[in-house]
Amino acid sequence: MSYQALVFIFVFLPVVWICHRLALRFARPTAKTLLLVASLLFYALGDLSYLPILAGSVVFNFLVGKHLMHIGRQAKARAWVLGGAISANLLLLAAHKYGLISVERAGGIGGVTALAYAGAIPLGMSFYTLQQITYLVDASHSAKCRSDFSSYALYVTFFAQIVAGPIVRFSRNRAQFTELVGRVVNREQLHRGLSLFIFGLAKKVVVADSLGRIVNPIFAHVAEGGTPSLLAAWLAAYGFLLQIYFDFSAYSDMAVGIGLMFGILLPINFNSPLQAVSPTDFFGRWHITLSAFIRDFVFLPTLNLIRRLTPGERARRMIVAWSVATPISLMAVGLWHGATITFVLWGLLGGLNAVVFQLMTIRRKVRLTGKRRFHMPRWGRRVIILLTLPIITLLVRVEQVGEAWVFLSGMFGWSPTAGSSLTTLFKGAADDFAVMNGFRQITESPAYAIIGVGAAFAITLWAPNTNSIFNLTHDDAVEVAPTRLRWCESITWAIFTGCVLTIAIAFIGYRSPLPVIYGQF
Repeated sequence: MSYQALVFIFVFLPVVWICHRLALRFARPTAKTLLLVASLLFYALGDLSYLPILAGSVVFNFLVGKHLMHIGRQAKARAWVLGGAISANLLLLAAHKYGLISVERAGGIGGVTALAYAGAIPLGMSFYTLQQITYLVDASHSAKCRSDFSSYALYVTFFAQIVAGPIVRFSRNRAQFTELVGRVVNREQLHRGLSLFIFGLAKKVVVADSLGRIVNPIFAHVAEGGTPSLLAAWLAAYGFLLQIYFDFSAYSDMAVGIGLMFGILLPINFNSPLQAVSPTDFFGRWHITLSAFIRDFVFLPTLNLIRRLTPGERARRMIVAWSVATPISLMAVGLWHGATITFVLWGLLGGLNAVVFQLMTIRRKVRLTGKRRFHMPRWGRRVIILLTLPIITLLVRVEQVGEAWVFLSGMFGWSPTAGSSLTTLFKGAADDFAVMNGFRQITESPAYAIIGVGAAFAITLWAPNTNSIFNLTHDDAVEVAPTRLRWCESITWAIFTGCVLTIAIAFIGYRSPLPVIYGQF
């Protein structure tokens, strides 16, 4: 089951909310248990065969966490238990995410690619594994993670965030799953959460899926051995970047919106990353909780280790350590996304891009004229980000490195089949699109695809995001930009939200929604 499924929108979500509300009124102690059962049912409806793996993981980590809090200050024993538990979690994740793919490759089953076989991983395992690792680490340092089993199980399995995050730290959100989940949600919070969910739903099925239907035939054409024209290659690169942008932004809105409806404030996980002024800023705005996990558990330990091992003055040691830790951290992010070499290269190139960019923008007292300092202007940094990101992000979508090279050849005119004039480029693009199954069902001209991608791109750059529109100020880690367009409880907003829901339902009825991209990682 997915959030954009009609059975979820009109059956599962309202029935669970009504039952939860009734439980809060007539049998308050059962409200938490009811929400836990609903979350397990949601997971089972996705794939019942993976439910025992989730249940076993929850029980194992809860017991280990209790033991870590029990042994307290016994540093050596605590380190062994913590290391063993983290290793067990990562091995289980690797066995499903990488091991099965390796066996499939070794057996040569039908030439099926690793990306196509990625469905073997249980729903949400990449996320609930990392989330429980944060719980184990916090439990080893503090007794503030003490809770009953039902609170912990709900923290891991809550259906608003089990599919693709956010990754929630139990030590910072313990009260929400032990106490606040048993409180009645006020009307304003309910309406805000429902409206946010509807806007996220529309963003997914109207914008993200439309972009997917534009770029998918181009990638399929290349996978079959075709060569895209310059226009088609750039359209695919920017179109996919925008597709995954709106897809994950929409999911994040729906997750936070569902949480608000049940009185749980989930962390904000997306904050207009294409408005970033550096690669580091970009990754800090995209999947914010995953970036925080990598920062705390990969980047900082690696940084401190390399800094201690590097000779020289303090500033030099810091630059060297940062320049090595950043690619390593982003390669870890790539491996987390998938087992193919394309994901590893994506992480490596993203890390090197961040390092080069940071070294270029370090302000130094270089005397040009008077006391001026040499540095890259803000607009220049944003332009470089917007030019490099689509090229690097191609590696997330293609199945083989060779396909990425075909796209690069088309984008920069290295292919002998690429057109040389604007007229030829548009004709070449039209010829490419004509052989792509389904494209003519969406539009009669490539111009519509270009306008659609351009309009989506403009929205990401200049329109206020939903964090600002809905004034989501509950997460101190995210700065909410001011905007004049603010949601409020009014007839006008209710009518507008109803129209948005109607459009979203019409799109769902017209065509089947595409899967959430991050749900496949």
